[in-house]
Amino acid sequence: GNYNERINRGVGKDQRISFLPEDTSFNIKTTNDRQRIRNSASMRVGADYYIRDNEVVTISGRYSSNTYGNNLNSTATAYYIDANGQEYGDYYYLTNTLFRTNWSYFTGDLNYMKKFNKPGHEIQIYGSYSTNLSDEINLFSEQMVDDELNPLTGITDSTRTLEDGGGNTLTAKADYTYPFNEKSKIEAGYQVRVSQMDREYKYQTLWESDWMDDPALTNIYDFYRNVQSGYVIFSHLGDKFGFMTGLRTEYTDRLFEPQTMDT
Repeated sequence: GNYNERINRGVGKDQRISFLPEDTSFNIKTTNDRQRIRNSASMRVGADYYIRDNEVVTISGRYSSNTYGNNLNSTATAYYIDANGQEYGDYYYLTNTLFRTNWSYFTGDLNYMKKFNKPGHEIQIYGSYSTNLSDEINLFSEQMVDDELNPLTGITDSTRTLEDGGGNTLTAKADYTYPFNEKSKIEAGYQVRVSQMDREYKYQTLWESDWMDDPALTNIYDFYRNVQSGYVIFSHLGDKFGFMTGLRTEYTDRLFEPQTMDT
C-alpha cells in the first residue's frame, strides 16, 4: 500500500497595458493566490496457491484512489490613463477559478496455469474484472467590488461544468499449447472482453442561489462494447525449413447511446 499527498502554493502579480488612440492606455493589475493539490492512495494484494508443482492458481487485486485540482483566487484593478496622465474609470473585481477531478478504480485478477508432463504442453485460463468511477468540476466566478473589496451587488457571475461517470470491464481468455514433438506444435486460444461505460456532462449557470442546467450543453450517454476473438496456429520448425499457419477470427459489437439526442 502507499499514500502520496502534494500541496503546492504560489502567489503572483502581473500588469497588462493596452495602448489606445489619442495617447490613452487601459491598465489591468492582478494579484493572485494559487493552490494545487495531488493526492493518491493505492493498495495491492495477491497470492499464489500451488495445487501441485506444475499447477498453480494466482489471485490478485488492486485498488487506487486519486484526486487532482487547482484553485486560483484573483483580485484585479482596471483603469484608464488619459494623455495628461490622469487616471479614470476605475473598477475592481474578484475572480475564482476552480478545477478538481477524482477517480478511483478496482481490478481483480484470477489466473490458472497447468504444465503437463510433456515439455511445452500447457494450458492457461485467465479472468479479470475492473470497475472505475470518476467526477470532474470546472468552475469560474466573477464579482464586482469596490476599492476595499466589498461587493457592489449581490450578483456573482458564475458558471461551471460537471462531468461524472463510471464503467466496468470483464475479460476472460484461455490459451492452450500442445507439442506433437520437438519440432511441431499446435496453439489455440479464445478471449472475450465486455465493457460498459456511462458518462454525464452538464453546463450550469448560477441563478440567485440555484445552479441551472443548460439543455443545449448537456450530454448523457452510455457505451457498450463486446469483443470476442479466437485463434488456431500450427507451426513446424525443420532443419532447413520452417513454417507457421493459422486462423484468427474476431467479433466486435459496439453500441453508443446518447440519452439527450434519443438516438
